[in-house]
Amino acid sequence: MQIISYQLLAKGMAINRIIAYQKHIFASKRFSCPHRLHGGDFCSNDVKRMLSKESLIKVVKSSLQRFKDSAASK
Repeated sequence: MQIISYQLLAKGMAINRIIAYQKHIFASKRFSCPHRLHGGDFCSNDVKRMLSKESLIKVVKSSLQRFKDSAASK
């Protein structure tokens, strides 16, 4: 039972960090996510959405691949 509560806590903390990033850092960046340029969603929005639906481990693995794809498409 504790594993579930730790996972929920970690996911909540991650979502709060993404919101802070979007509010304070993202707005001042001078470039856009390549996924967004090709009609997709921003990486941070996609990770935030995944956190509300999937396990933390799956989100970490998926987001790492997404960030690699994003960096490669620049």
